[in-house]
Amino acid sequence: MASLKDNLKKVEDFNALYGAFGKQAMLGSTRPINKADPILTSQAGEYATHYDGAQLWLQMNWAENNAWGILRKIPWGGARQEDGFRVTTALPTTKNTGVTEGANLPATQRTTRAFVYTRPKDVAYTFEASMRAFRAGDRGQGTHWEADKVEAGIVHARGLSEDMAAGVGNSAVALVNKFFPIDKIVSSYAERVIAFDYLNTAITDNDVDIYGIDRHTAASWADSTVLNNAHTVRPLTTALIYQLLRTVALNSGEPYAGPGHCLLMGHSTWERIGLIEEGKHRFTDVKVSTESFNGITSAPGRELGFTTKAFMGVPIIWSQDIDDQALGIGPMYYLDNNWLTFWTDIPTLYHQWGTMEGGEIVINRLAEVGMYRTAGQTVCKKFVAQGKLVDIGA
Repeated sequence: MASLKDNLKKVEDFNALYGAFGKQAMLGSTRPINKADPILTSQAGEYATHYDGAQLWLQMNWAENNAWGILRKIPWGGARQEDGFRVTTALPTTKNTGVTEGANLPATQRTTRAFVYTRPKDVAYTFEASMRAFRAGDRGQGTHWEADKVEAGIVHARGLSEDMAAGVGNSAVALVNKFFPIDKIVSSYAERVIAFDYLNTAITDNDVDIYGIDRHTAASWADSTVLNNAHTVRPLTTALIYQLLRTVALNSGEPYAGPGHCLLMGHSTWERIGLIEEGKHRFTDVKVSTESFNGITSAPGRELGFTTKAFMGVPIIWSQDIDDQALGIGPMYYLDNNWLTFWTDIPTLYHQWGTMEGGEIVINRLAEVGMYRTAGQTVCKKFVAQGKLVDIGA
């Protein structure tokens, strides 16, 4: 009989090894071939599942952090390393006086000024793996520590963007030790009167106050433009967007198509602008074409949908972290980043300590601990240059 290491050169060799005409000679068996009891991967003990522990495949949109990313980052306090700044809050009532020939000069006047100060805040994200899990990751039996570090960095960045897009309501409590969100900066006494933010969260006095400035008692120089409709949804129109840009420009004296300006909104609001404008589009020059993807070609046709990238020269940026309003779509922010920046006290740093560094006694356990931290604060030097449009819907 031919052995397994012999070459199968003839049919006789094949039959001798595997059995002919329904017979099986292999392993000395002469039983007929029986397929009634096969070995299947579904049977216990037959299939050992092996997971790729060195990689993590995130099942969510983790790459987009626009609410955080649009802010210009500068060192804490700017070039002079200041903790605050002086502001002119009002002009004198009498600005110029006519002088009669030979008469005395008019009384002197002065502007009203104030100090604005702020302090940096720290936010951190920590993660940990026991040394047993750490070693299992090195053997490919669990998540590798390096993959954990990458994921933790993503989580930290996502948290920064989510906090920056939080509503002004409850911000004094929920974000007491975090950076001021855009919705808190772009707020006003008028919004305090309405008493609810766009997420239908109640607004307190401390929620609208910022940098020690009272914005809850009366309208003041520190109010941003807030175009609301008394917490009642109205359709979004291009006229409302024009009103937002015009009102901010008149209040601030800043041209609304200048560098550093942008419109920030959620995806639903961005989509609504496209739907408004799409109905005005005329297909005067119809071009029939095809699209291909992975080698598959579509039927000939024309492209539909209206893509909006700017309004009156102001770039449109959308963020997944700006939620829809409780009764409509999300707010639209008009931001001037020449005056709205993030003062960076400590840029995002990574720290690690534990058994691998001989620090198990310090952390009091056999583990490895990692941490990402960022320190600073969101600072606005001109509130009237910022605005938002709320209470809008389809």
